[in-house]
Amino acid sequence: MSSLNSSLSIASSSLSATQSQLSVTASNIANADTDGYTAKTASASAKSDRWHEFRGQR
Repeated sequence: MSSLNSSLSIASSSLSATQSQLSVTASNIANADTDGYTAKTASASAKSDRWHEFRGQR
């Protein structure tokens, strides 16, 4: 059951990151013609390399 929880956690984290990126993109599009607006960027990075720990490869 631990692998299912881990998979769900990864999926949830991915969806949350994607939602944040889409929000930034929507804001950039909505404000493209606004004087003085500076486009924002969204970046993503790995939290940790837990998959190898889970599989016992570390």
